[in-house]
Amino acid sequence: MQVRAVLMTAVIMAVGAPAAGAQDSAEPQRVILKRVNLGDRITVRLQDGAEMRGWLVDAKDGVTLRHETDQRTFRFSDIDAISRRKNGMILGPVIGTAAGLAVGLPVRRRFNNEGEDGDKPFKVLVVSGLAIGTLLDALIGSEQTVYRRGSSPATFSLTPAPGGVTARWQKAW
Repeated sequence: MQVRAVLMTAVIMAVGAPAAGAQDSAEPQRVILKRVNLGDRITVRLQDGAEMRGWLVDAKDGVTLRHETDQRTFRFSDIDAISRRKNGMILGPVIGTAAGLAVGLPVRRRFNNEGEDGDKPFKVLVVSGLAIGTLLDALIGSEQTVYRRGSSPATFSLTPAPGGVTARWQKAW
């Protein structure tokens, strides 16, 4: 009974594994075009470690980048990863506003205790924090990986072992 279960598992894996592999090899174009728009500034990292930055021109037969005056096409099989610059516009304003509030509330209280209007410096500090946070977030930005070769979410393997088969399930996070 145990041998039959192992054989059935092996047959299922043998039939299903090539289909899953074929699906992964056909996906780069679809994944890239889903996550990146033509004209976006991206960074292409090749399997040999070389990197090139430029604007995406085309992604039909490979990834075509335009960099200043030259244009270059990379085959999907040569590409290891693609990333694009992402300008964040949420975290900076939130942190800036919180910093403005943290400084503005004690200043407002101090002004009110001295008999002056504390609302004006409070508003100035909160708006200044918001503006500085937004500016820093827009200028700094970050790189977001939109495609990585071989980043299969899960793998399953069967290995012959003394007295049976060893099954291994591995999940990438």
